[in-house]
Amino acid sequence: MKRLHVHSRVADVEASVAYYSKFFGQAPDVRKDDYAKWLLDDPQVNFAISNEPGHASGIEHLGFHFDTKEEFEAFRSEDARAPLGRTDEDGTTCCYANSDKAWFTDPDNVPWETFFTFGESDTYHGLDTPAGAAGMPDMTHQASAGTCCVPD
Repeated sequence: MKRLHVHSRVADVEASVAYYSKFFGQAPDVRKDDYAKWLLDDPQVNFAISNEPGHASGIEHLGFHFDTKEEFEAFRSEDARAPLGRTDEDGTTCCYANSDKAWFTDPDNVPWETFFTFGESDTYHGLDTPAGAAGMPDMTHQASAGTCCVPD
């Protein structure tokens, strides 16, 4: 099975968590100071929000979250997708999760993230310093184990 993945940047995580918890009728499955994620079954969607200083609010990217490594590998390596271009990121840490990813970018420059998550992380970007901590550099395009939330 795969879920549609939507990641939105928000100005106020607390206000957005309150809003979306009412909208979806449930609390987030993952909750951090700067991040929240709902894994909904009806509709099947992985909806995430985050707040990073210096980034505008709005849809960050779209994607598919795969339940199994086999489904993910079959999707990203399918011959029909080869001409679309692809950026692979295996063993990356992003959004408090460890994942293998493949990024595609549509003709209007909308990034699509496809991924299989195989573990949790205590950090947003795979760094020792949690996201949003004082003095943390902007690692959106350069996390230690790969990029986070947008392809290079």
